[in-house]
Amino acid sequence: MKVLHVIPGLSAAQGGLQSALLNLCLAQRTAGITPAIAALHEDAPPDPGFDEFETHLFKCNFRPTGASNAMKHWLRQHSADYAAIVGHSIWRDPLLYAAQAPNPLVIMAHGMLDRDAVRHRAWRKALRLTLRLPDVLARATVVYTCAGEQQRSVAHSRAAAVIPLAVSVPDNPPPASPGGPIVCLGRVDARKGTLEWVNALNLLAQRGDAFRAVHAGPVENARYHRRVREAAQPLDDRLGFLGPLPYADAQQLLRAAGVVVAPCAVAENFGMVIAEALAAARTVVAGRRGLIVPELEAEGALLGAEHDAGDYARAIQAALQSPGSSGLLGYQLAKARFAPAAVGQAWHELLRNAPAR
Repeated sequence: MKVLHVIPGLSAAQGGLQSALLNLCLAQRTAGITPAIAALHEDAPPDPGFDEFETHLFKCNFRPTGASNAMKHWLRQHSADYAAIVGHSIWRDPLLYAAQAPNPLVIMAHGMLDRDAVRHRAWRKALRLTLRLPDVLARATVVYTCAGEQQRSVAHSRAAAVIPLAVSVPDNPPPASPGGPIVCLGRVDARKGTLEWVNALNLLAQRGDAFRAVHAGPVENARYHRRVREAAQPLDDRLGFLGPLPYADAQQLLRAAGVVVAPCAVAENFGMVIAEALAAARTVVAGRRGLIVPELEAEGALLGAEHDAGDYARAIQAALQSPGSSGLLGYQLAKARFAPAAVGQAWHELLRNAPAR
């Protein structure tokens, strides 16, 4: 069974969306699915991990919407080569091109149908929800990555399923990393809560706690980035900023971490970094606004915190005082639910029963 993933771009600047797709392709392959990818050209090349998969890159005519005459033409000619099409970005034109094909259509919501997400750049999204997307969503199967995401969706589709994102999980839990840095991996952006994390580190420093910290991820907003760097000045060399990393380097950074922090200012759907850190048996501190966080916290897989610098600081301090306290349990949960074999099998069942259009 061949499926085509349609996505606006493949580069480190795509952050979690790129790593989610790469891991999904690997998971589908374990279940006998052959994934291919159609994407627009980015300023940076795709992650090397995509070299393993058939990939088609197209010129973009209008960046804000992802308009591409070349992609539209290619999909019209070749969509019949695939058993199904999986769309990965709701607000840009590639999804509309994919929806024109007669194949079964699966849409990955990726948190984009959450009411908080819709309010971000609301005018453009409201226009699409009103004029272009209702018919597309009505004919598609929408995949959500956790139950909380489905419950908060602003759209209703013909069919829906909950399948978690896949992450690579080693056969045995990686050894602990005592004395490793506090790591935050994600875009420098207000929606990610980067500033609250930096202010939490400032509180730890003021209390006299010894630590090293690293942030890795692209800059989303230059003005916000300046605020973050100004707030980080009292930390001197305790905190380093690495910028965007290739997927393999990001995974290496997670494995070296003593504690992984995933702040969250809005209702995000899944949290790839959280799942990847659990798979690496790291102790995780995560913001409870993340939709998957409350259920993982209830199972003891991570430490939850309110989106407040003081609460993040208290949770990080507890994690530093009890290193590895939840790491093994988080690893076991990730192996059971997020490993490629489990996710790939769920996708095989979904695609086998996907309704014709």
